Amino acid sequence: MALYALGKVAAIAAIKAAVTARTSTLSDGSKMIDEGSLKQWLADQGNAVIASDVLAANQSAAVGVLNTIDANPDCEALVNFVERSNWETRSDWPTSQSLSQGQGLVSSVYQTIIDMENAVKGIEQAYEGIYGQIETVINKTADAIGLSAKLPPTAQRTLETRYLVYTYITDLRNGTRGESAPSPVSLPITCSANALETVTIGAEPVGRNIAGWRVYRSNTSTQGAEFQLEGEFDIVNKSVTFSQPASNLGEVCPTTLWIEPPANLRGLVNMPNGIMAGFFDNTVCFSEPFVPYAWPLGYQLTVPHPIVALGTFGQTLVVMHQGGVDYISGSDSASMSIQKDVSKQACVSFKSVVSVEGGVMYSSPDGLCLATGQGVDLITKNSFMRPEWQTINPASIIGGYAEQTYFGGWKNAFSGGVFMLHLPTMKLTTIDVSGVGSAVFSDTATDTLYLVQGTSVLALFKGADRRVGTWRSKIAVMPKHLSYAWLTVESDFEHPITVHWFIDGVLVYTIPITSRTPVRLPARRGLEHEIEVTTKARWNCITLASSTQELQAI
Repeated sequence: MALYALGKVAAIAAIKAAVTARTSTLSDGSKMIDEGSLKQWLADQGNAVIASDVLAANQSAAVGVLNTIDANPDCEALVNFVERSNWETRSDWPTSQSLSQGQGLVSSVYQTIIDMENAVKGIEQAYEGIYGQIETVINKTADAIGLSAKLPPTAQRTLETRYLVYTYITDLRNGTRGESAPSPVSLPITCSANALETVTIGAEPVGRNIAGWRVYRSNTSTQGAEFQLEGEFDIVNKSVTFSQPASNLGEVCPTTLWIEPPANLRGLVNMPNGIMAGFFDNTVCFSEPFVPYAWPLGYQLTVPHPIVALGTFGQTLVVMHQGGVDYISGSDSASMSIQKDVSKQACVSFKSVVSVEGGVMYSSPDGLCLATGQGVDLITKNSFMRPEWQTINPASIIGGYAEQTYFGGWKNAFSGGVFMLHLPTMKLTTIDVSGVGSAVFSDTATDTLYLVQGTSVLALFKGADRRVGTWRSKIAVMPKHLSYAWLTVESDFEHPITVHWFIDGVLVYTIPITSRTPVRLPARRGLEHEIEVTTKARWNCITLASSTQELQAI
């Protein structure tokens, strides 16, 4: 092994040992160094450098270069320094008087130590310069004979420690690709900066259309450490060998923080900007924009109560939980903000939640609620008293929305039914449906409302024939007992119209109407009058007149 390869401290110790081994003590106590042996030892060290670091084809040239380095002056200076003839010429060489006094001997020995230390420093400086001198002389000689142009450039060997991760590339079958979260980080790899790497992965998960995989390598810069793309390979190649300098590394791994959705995630809804939202327990989760399979932990928010359902309008997520309603809004999953306690009207049925124009409707203990940008409003407060609302079991309501109308199916221990609330007019009515069903879906593309009953999916209101509708007026209370003489109806009369006349709560007259011709009513008097109309036809007006003159005036 070349002496310089031992390191500075070990090399100095080796030099001292070589000098000591060639130093002998004469009979008068003086020292002598074997100059010839020391010079040969120095020459051997130079040859060792050539043998270990120079290619065989270039060693002859290197020997010639080494011969131009003259270490004889340093060697001779050391020999002369130790020889007695040199010491005797010194002014502080001990005399008989100084020896008897002792102080002169102490001073001489102390000065000798200093001189030896200076000599060692000189040897260190000479040693440190040997490698640089050899390199300089070799380079000059190589340039002179044109050798530099024939040799490859010198590569400085730099060791570095790397860490690797890999991701899977999924074929989504629609012209786009997905990338998984990274694998666990590899064990540290210490190698040369340009070393070849062999990376092997195991069998890929089945059933996920995995088409390839990527390798990312740790790379440290002034901005910090990141995993950067090192290579991408087809999934059939599970073991690859390649070399990639740090300067050629690609993009930073975009999926570092991505994880699969929680196993108990539910209530998925779409939000603007490619974001999906869901929940579990009292935690709201958001997906990576336009990456519905990635749900980073950093995109989660919590509310104080267990969540029942989610809904959306605009860029607002309506979080309906057992304690009321909170709003969450934002244009990016990483920067969502929460507005707490928008309302104390809790949601009691997650199936009752539907999105409508500008808001979200849901069933609460007091009635139907509408959540909008202005807050949460109890919109059935004029249609239901709380006891009446509770009789239809609001926790059972399944909601649907079509034609600006909310459809609510309900079921209690005794019966069930469907009510309809027309939002522009706030008119409330009921509809006969055989069985409430388990789910409702509104297909806006076909303008169809679907109902799930058991294993069947039914398209509602798609039959060729019209349904029979029943309308009943409110009770008109007269100031005194009155009677009506004439009745007329405005309609298309595609179907007969049946009119029922109630006086003081008793049905007194039923008549089918087939035209706009006024119908004569029997003479009946009473304080409270009601009209009920049953028909498949469209009609928009019914008139009662107490005299012919009154009818003509209409």
